[in-house]
Amino acid sequence: GTVVAVGPAGVEAYSPHFKDGVEVPSTYPRVGDEVWADVTTDGGGMAEYVVVNVGALASKPSNLSHEEAAAMPVAGTTALVALRDAAKLTEGESVLILGGAGGCGSLAVQIAKSLGAGRIVTTASNSNTAALLSLGADEVVDYRQYVKWHEQLAGQKFDVVLDCVGGRANWAAAKAEGGVLGPEGRFVTIAGDTTDPLGEPLTKTRLIKSALRLLGRKIRGRVVGQQYVSFYKTPSRSSLQDLKALVETGAVVPVIDRVYPLSAEGGMDLFSRAMNRALGCNECTSSGKVVLSVDHDDLRIEKLTAEGQARVDAREKKKEAYFVAIKEAEVVTAK
Repeated sequence: GTVVAVGPAGVEAYSPHFKDGVEVPSTYPRVGDEVWADVTTDGGGMAEYVVVNVGALASKPSNLSHEEAAAMPVAGTTALVALRDAAKLTEGESVLILGGAGGCGSLAVQIAKSLGAGRIVTTASNSNTAALLSLGADEVVDYRQYVKWHEQLAGQKFDVVLDCVGGRANWAAAKAEGGVLGPEGRFVTIAGDTTDPLGEPLTKTRLIKSALRLLGRKIRGRVVGQQYVSFYKTPSRSSLQDLKALVETGAVVPVIDRVYPLSAEGGMDLFSRAMNRALGCNECTSSGKVVLSVDHDDLRIEKLTAEGQARVDAREKKKEAYFVAIKEAEVVTAK
């Protein structure tokens, strides 16, 4: 996207409920900068304008369009930090990625390759096999043909298993005797135990059960050596910058299933697709990310940029007047 306002005075015009906080550094970002952001789900990013914390913002890779850039930050930094930091994947190690055709999985395959993984295996439908092999996967297991994917991989051991799908069955299959997780393997999930896209009701009982299951898995890891990591990433500019470096060298490319216009019709099409997928429609799954495109009209952006800069300038003048008044008051007091 393009920055149209910076700091409390500028942002307030676009978000009336914005609460003034820490001052934004004047050097970055500047009005008119092309950026990408790790926008969290609270509030969402399906809008023409969105308020973003400066710590979750970085300059957009120069070789990406706005639509391509929108498809990468959340999924890309999740895959990067999960493999590099949570799983501590090192050169030569083997990795199994569950759900390789999704938004996060398709980027995880490429990132694993860039980190030097020795062997990359992933699960996906047969229609996505060729695409995933071109992205760097060595083998693709068709989860529709082999519902119990672990049986197709019997006898193979992996240093890292990255679960982008979710569900208790995946952890159970990985850790079982004869399972795919190696003796010192790391199982990292970004989806947790649930496979329900609509989510389960958050009750006290459910929280207690989840905490106990997680504790049990942590204790087991200390005893047998196989680690279980339920991964949750927080937005970070440094992660965005690391991802940007991979993108600009061509090591990682965006995988986009479809682009919808940011309009009533486009929004309804996307919402309908998402609901059908949540209700179990196999044909409604995506290969990569689905993007809502804002029309980046140069004249409109130039106008918004000018308006945003005018607000910033007015704020700076107001601040200068305030400090002048303070100094004059100090002089009067000193006399």
